Amino acid sequence: MEQLRKLSRFILPWMAIAMGAYQLLYTQVMIQDLEGHMITHLGLALLVVCLSLMSKSEKKSNWYLYALIALASIGATLYFLVSLDALMMFRSAIPTVWDLLFGGIMVLLLLAVNWIVFGKIFPVLTLVALAYLFFGRFLPPPFTVADVGTVKLVQWVT
Repeated sequence: MEQLRKLSRFILPWMAIAMGAYQLLYTQVMIQDLEGHMITHLGLALLVVCLSLMSKSEKKSNWYLYALIALASIGATLYFLVSLDALMMFRSAIPTVWDLLFGGIMVLLLLAVNWIVFGKIFPVLTLVALAYLFFGRFLPPPFTVADVGTVKLVQWVT
């Protein structure tokens, strides 16, 4: 277990430095368009948080869970970066099943990491807000919201 934590402790500062360097470079040079930058930022942030959790983990099972979250966030980030042009041009109105799947994965990853780091309150508030958007059309007039489908919710959240 100690070797796994040492590996995480070795990679963590380098990844944090790489993220910081990327952010500083983006302020001076337009590396990506705004959407690509937001996706990259989110992916790097999730990776740094997961590495931090992995370096502090006492249990081997928790370390593997955090590593799985980190790998899933890398996969989802890469999917969005590779598909970004097609997503923005052709699939923003009618996303594919893969777009929705990876969007849902990203939402679940964000909820899980928020739960681990901050506790229950942020994920619960997020789920309440999403439920209000989804079911708000059934509420009485002062509280009614426009009809928002599952596809639109996943697109807005991701």
